[in-house]
Amino acid sequence: MSYRCVIVSNPAHISTRSEQLVVETDERHTVPIEDISALMLESRRATFSAAALSALAQNGTAVFVCDEKHLPCGVLLPYAQHSRQLAAARAQLSLTLPAQKTLLAAARHRQNRQPGGMSGAVRQNTRSGLFAFPRTRRDKRR
Repeated sequence: MSYRCVIVSNPAHISTRSEQLVVETDERHTVPIEDISALMLESRRATFSAAALSALAQNGTAVFVCDEKHLPCGVLLPYAQHSRQLAAARAQLSLTLPAQKTLLAAARHRQNRQPGGMSGAVRQNTRSGLFAFPRTRRDKRR
């Protein structure tokens, strides 16, 4: 069970060895990967190995990246840790090109028609995992 939030605020190299996250600064620090729930990179001079990123993703760890003001500007989340995410990705990948173009055109049309974007116009179809656009009166007339 993960319970640790690790913050890297100094220049460091981050790698893995024997199921441990190794943070090398002036000293060498190790933390069991299974104990880490989140990792925040505050230092812009921190480097990562691909194996470390992969191990963190497999463990379900969120990695936050900060900007020069030390504010979070991005997050790296594990892919397909939940069954609905994987189902939605598979459904989107299996769409034919005409279906992709139709959905994109509908999204653009809805976005241009609504003040404030598409936030209220989109609902998720739980069966397929895709997002659907509800019909309006204007659509019904056609």
